[in-house]
Amino acid sequence: QALGDAPPPPPVVELQSRNPPSAERKGATLRALRQVVRQNGGASGGANPVSDSPAAAAAPTVVALPDPDAPDRLLLVACDVGDRPGVMRDISDVLAARLSLQVRYSEAAVVGQRSITFWRCEVPVRGADRVADVAKRAEAMIPEGL
Repeated sequence: QALGDAPPPPPVVELQSRNPPSAERKGATLRALRQVVRQNGGASGGANPVSDSPAAAAAPTVVALPDPDAPDRLLLVACDVGDRPGVMRDISDVLAARLSLQVRYSEAAVVGQRSITFWRCEVPVRGADRVADVAKRAEAMIPEGL
């Protein structure tokens, strides 16, 4: 991949389909989105080598899964949304204010006209079933909050 070439797009998870995606498919999407963030300067704060080429407007992709390292208390969230001023603030407002999550870590990158973010959050009430419930709510509430 040459410097300046856009990375391949992550696999798309259609969250509105009749058959919800499997945990494996959602996990693959989460890992792919996080890789895009890292390839484009994310947490390092590096310059974004991707040109701002026009991209077709796409519906937001939001994937939320319990963290495999602590499924009873930590939630991983990955978002691929249209970039605009304040978009990360809107996502963090949903996570912190509406879902009462404590954001412990985040990474972000702008790729073309998309904002791709990865979040690790602590769920205030312990239990794998609680974290799974919050994951479903996050996937529904984040697109509504944008």
